[in-house]
Amino acid sequence: MRDADFSEDATPDLTLTLRLGETPVAAAVGDSVLVALRRAATGIRCICGGRCACGTCRVRIAEAWQACLPPPARNEARLLAALPGTTGAHRLACQITLDTTLDGLAIEIDSPPTRSTKTSSLETTE
Repeated sequence: MRDADFSEDATPDLTLTLRLGETPVAAAVGDSVLVALRRAATGIRCICGGRCACGTCRVRIAEAWQACLPPPARNEARLLAALPGTTGAHRLACQITLDTTLDGLAIEIDSPPTRSTKTSSLETTE
């Protein structure tokens, strides 16, 4: 998996198509979904750089495609379980490696909600 390769000049050996809503996204075999989405400038976030450490690259997999993916590894499953609003349809884009069986994979970018920035009761006001 080429997590750090977000360059737009990378030429795919074999082009796959991800479906982001109605928009096709070109991807190469061996790329992660995250790499393909970043290369296509979709605006997907990935604070940790694709290392399965932050959860900001959460995507929702279309129901018809969910059984086509292997189950999440332990680290991904733990991180997903800790994110609010996660369902069985969610995966981390950095953890899905594309191959020819995933040509046409339909996803939605579904980053988890960010933490609230409420003022702490310990802070003093002037």
